[in-house]
Amino acid sequence: MLNYDQEALDAALYEIAEKIQLSPSKYDLAKERYRAIADHLNERESEVAKFSPHIYPQGSFRIQTTISNSDEKDEFDIDLILEMKIDTNNDPHVVLDSIHRSLNRGRYKGKVEKKRRCVQVQYSDMHLDVTPAVLLAKGLPSRPCQIFDCHPEREDHVQAAPEGFALWFDERVLPSQVLEARHLAAKASVDPVPDQKQLDEKPPKLVALQLIKRWRDMQDSRRKGNIEKIPSILLSKLSADYLDEEDRSLYSVLSHMTNHLIRIMSHDLGIVLNPSYEPDELTDRWPGERRASAAVPSNQEYFLEDLKLLKANLEEMAGASAKRHRELMANMFGERSSSSGTALYEGSNFARQQGFSSDKALIERLVTGGHAFLKSLSLQTSYEKHPQWPMMPNCFVQVTATIHPEKHGPLLRQIENGGAVGIEEHICFRAVGRPVRPNGPSFPVGSTIHWRVTNTGKMAAKKRQLRGDFSNETGKSLWEHAAYEGVHWVQAFVVDARGNCIGKSERFCIVVS
Repeated sequence: MLNYDQEALDAALYEIAEKIQLSPSKYDLAKERYRAIADHLNERESEVAKFSPHIYPQGSFRIQTTISNSDEKDEFDIDLILEMKIDTNNDPHVVLDSIHRSLNRGRYKGKVEKKRRCVQVQYSDMHLDVTPAVLLAKGLPSRPCQIFDCHPEREDHVQAAPEGFALWFDERVLPSQVLEARHLAAKASVDPVPDQKQLDEKPPKLVALQLIKRWRDMQDSRRKGNIEKIPSILLSKLSADYLDEEDRSLYSVLSHMTNHLIRIMSHDLGIVLNPSYEPDELTDRWPGERRASAAVPSNQEYFLEDLKLLKANLEEMAGASAKRHRELMANMFGERSSSSGTALYEGSNFARQQGFSSDKALIERLVTGGHAFLKSLSLQTSYEKHPQWPMMPNCFVQVTATIHPEKHGPLLRQIENGGAVGIEEHICFRAVGRPVRPNGPSFPVGSTIHWRVTNTGKMAAKKRQLRGDFSNETGKSLWEHAAYEGVHWVQAFVVDARGNCIGKSERFCIVVS
């Protein structure tokens, strides 16, 4: 088994989180759509305009844990609260029908659907759920409100405080950060949404919650919704109760948070209240009724088993081979979302995959062992792009390399395959062919040289520069800049005028230190 490399695991998990959360452009688009809905509801044609509609974000969008709900494409749920000055005794159907009519016109015509607690505005890449509510107490930061529920088996009027929960969650999860002040005009129709934090600015606890939510959704999709999954607000509350003790490793926090949830789910969950407003019961809809012979309700039991499986997968990740790591990540977070994360794990973990404790140890061995030792290594990675041309080899090609202080600068020296290069030096790789006749061309007339460049090591992985793809530059020479410590290589491919790959070189390796 390989040694446990926490940095490599963190790199892979952060890449997954970046893939499944709202991108900066999607986040800005969600804010734009959210404000547009507020304006639409305040127009003269809107039935609810006379009730001073005031809209603000709630749930995952508010606490910045939104994730895509599908591995096939990026679909996001954006939850909003719509406060109105109406009587709390209104029939939920009447309230929701009025909002539906107010939204289902103009730009939103045909894009609106009435649900049991909200009216949903649908887009191809996201939907925005507008939940009507009545503010119950003015001046309280928690903004307790009453929401309207059309579910036949639940109460019509339910008290909640989503903003209060978000403020509690922020204080719990972001204790070292300055929380955004929200100074609002008294008659404002929309609350501003805080700018989304970059992934490297989010505490590991917040990112770990996003990954657990993704695992929950993956398991739910496999069951095809036959079991009711734990609501995000309840999962967020229980996860926020985990004290990470300043642990900064995402892998470690994710593992410990999973163990924390396993301990909670192993016993009857009982009643869980919103910490900011006790009348708001977070367990009003989940886990549901318990069977007579069961220790916990079936929904909770399924989630407990899911958590145990997640724990087993995480434990196996610590030391898994690159191939097994890819299988585990795809199972936990989806094939499409996991592909780049597994590349980061493999590239960052390259030295350990070769049996060395660090990039530095591998580099030192290569420098002393030279080309003879190089032959013992496995110079290939799963993130190398496969050639897109039909392979019809009938042409010889090899690569040579020279070192220069700058691009097109004076020659410093020539290096062999596996040679050492200093940081900031420039390398000129050249493709050398073998003429089929004396004084003939090195390569067949009309052919083109394509170059594939692959980096490994922690420095390249951290900068998202593992590459493994084909350079935009073609021709008999390729210039590269030695910027990242580690073991890297290039390979030349000869493509004829018909689009067939008629020759490829061995991988030419350089050791940057």
